[in-house]
Amino acid sequence: MLALDYRIAPANPLPAAWDDAWCALRWLADHGTSLGLDILLVECDLVVDDGIANADRLRMVGVAVDLEVCRGVTHDFIKMGRLLPEASQALDAAAQALQLAWKGTPPT
Repeated sequence: MLALDYRIAPANPLPAAWDDAWCALRWLADHGTSLGLDILLVECDLVVDDGIANADRLRMVGVAVDLEVCRGVTHDFIKMGRLLPEASQALDAAAQALQLAWKGTPPT
């Protein structure tokens, strides 16, 4: 496990925390093997199970839910539209879902 002591706002505004995270990732990529680590960077979303459980609870009480789990990305990937095509795709899907919801069309 690698724990980051990254700079946080408001004392250190963005992109300080992102810069620190990228620096740590580069350090891990450069030094992980020499430390005996098998480095595989995929699906870093510690709360995905909570999201799925919340969707299930909403469905159980009759709320229409459209849940899309994006595999192979981090929890906040949707903020990375300039870097990840998956982020642009997710934003487009969210926009479409909102347009349908505002028209009164339930999710499929």
